[in-house]
Amino acid sequence: MARRSYLNNGNPFYGKKHSMETKEKMKNAWNKRKKKIITEKIANGTLGKRIRPWDNRNKELCREMCRQWKRNNKEKMKVYSLIRRKIIIPKNTLCEICKINLAIDRHHEDYSKPFEVIFVCKRCHNILNIKRIRRKQI
Repeated sequence: MARRSYLNNGNPFYGKKHSMETKEKMKNAWNKRKKKIITEKIANGTLGKRIRPWDNRNKELCREMCRQWKRNNKEKMKVYSLIRRKIIIPKNTLCEICKINLAIDRHHEDYSKPFEVIFVCKRCHNILNIKRIRRKQI
């Protein structure tokens, strides 16, 4: 495969770093773009909502899948509704696993003990759930 000329030979900026002034300009441009995106989402009513094209095209199928999951997981649904009302995540609580991100989820190791929860961030919660699924498969 032929070597591309822009990698190091033909590119005058190869190995150079941005100046502080350029970094500040890039940061301001990104913040301006981010504000515009947030303003558009507020106007559209989509701020904080996940827009998934497949879900929008298959609304009835998604609703039916959700109903089916709820029918198959009645124990979990009872625990979810109970916990949402009774256990409130304190503000500015760090994730109990990574101790870096803010905790936004409650995690149950055992649904038969609904009040034994740990407060975790979204990333750690997904990891814990994947581990639990793998344990069940073995």
